[in-house]
This record gives sequence, C-alpha cells and structure tokens, in this order.
Amino acid sequence: MSSRVARHDPQLFGDRDRAVLEEGHKSLLREMFGDRDLAAVLEAGHNSLLREIETCESVDLVDRFVDERVAFYSAEAPQLGDRITREGPRKTTLDIVEFGCEVKAPAWEFTFDIPFTGDPRFFGYRPSIVTGLPCAQVALSSLRLTIDATDPIDAKQIEALFDRELDTIRKMVDAVNAQTKEFNQLLKPQAHNVMDARKERLARAERTASEMTYPRA
Repeated sequence: MSSRVARHDPQLFGDRDRAVLEEGHKSLLREMFGDRDLAAVLEAGHNSLLREIETCESVDLVDRFVDERVAFYSAEAPQLGDRITREGPRKTTLDIVEFGCEVKAPAWEFTFDIPFTGDPRFFGYRPSIVTGLPCAQVALSSLRLTIDATDPIDAKQIEALFDRELDTIRKMVDAVNAQTKEFNQLLKPQAHNVMDARKERLARAERTASEMTYPRA
C-alpha cells in the first residue's frame, strides 16, 4: 500500500497557475507548501499596499480608500472543511519491484476529496513552521488525495494512511493561518500610519508654500 506521490514543475502557485484553475481545469497536481516562502509573499503584498498609499492622489488619503486597499491586500488563507468524501475503489496498477525488476501490479485506487474555502494559492506557500510537505491535487475549492492499495485491501490501513496525510495537511494549514492572521492584524494600523504621515508631510509643505511672497499660479 502506498500514497500516490504527486510531483509538479518548479513554478509556484502564481498568476499562471491561478489562470489555469479559473479557466475550468479540474485540478493541479503538486507537492504542497514547498514552492514559495509565505513570509516573502506577505511582505510583497505589504510593500505594494504601502506603495499605493505613498503614490495615490492626495484626495484619496481618507480612511475609506485605505480600508479598501487593506481589504484587497489582506491574506485569505485556506480553511479546511469537515465534509470529506471518498471515490473508489477503482482499478489501477502500481509499480513495484520483484526480483530486481519493476513490474506493474494490479491495485485499487481510492481518492478522498477535502473541501476548503479561501485562496488555493496558499497551498503553495511555505509557512515559517514546517511539519511536513504532503502531496495532493489542488483545485479551486477542494484537495484530492489519492491512495493506491494492492490486494488484499485493508480498509483500516487505507484510512490510517489517509488520516496521517490529512493530519499533516491540517497542521500546515494551521501554520499558514496563524502567520496570515498576524499579518492581517498589523496591516490596517500600518497602512493608516503611512497615510497619516503622508498627510502631515503634505500639510507641512502647504504651510511652507503659503509663507512665500509669490502667489500660487
């Protein structure tokens, strides 16, 4: 019995991968949580937000605009659902080694569907605390984990293997959520601090200009 190992190209869960998902492809096969550093992803969003506030029109320096941009850049980490379903058994083959030769043995395939909400790209980001790198198919709203087993099928062993993989996924999702929650909590006050500082600089420049002898054109 073995868990099917899903490998993928080295490109991250980025804009290209998201476009493929949104075009209607059912899923992408990949090793999870190993592509990009989550801290770097969050930092890039943080820097983009502050850059928008520093460069927007002065009339946009109001709470409503800043709050809208904070909501846009806030991280929506995945939340796993509880309604897990199973497909199979389906006939398949499993590569095994017998007497030094690789042969294809008859096997059974079971696929478990794990629903989630949130941004699927976060399954490609590595949190600061890593407890494992599970493999699964990542779709827009579910993970699909496939387990192959040769005869005789043992239901308890199959479920034990799945539960072990699921536990690893849950721990990694928890780590992602903890890190993104901290990021989201700091985002709004930092954004408002930058807005207030820029408004003060603009006001100071206006006061200085008003002291000039020559009038505004």
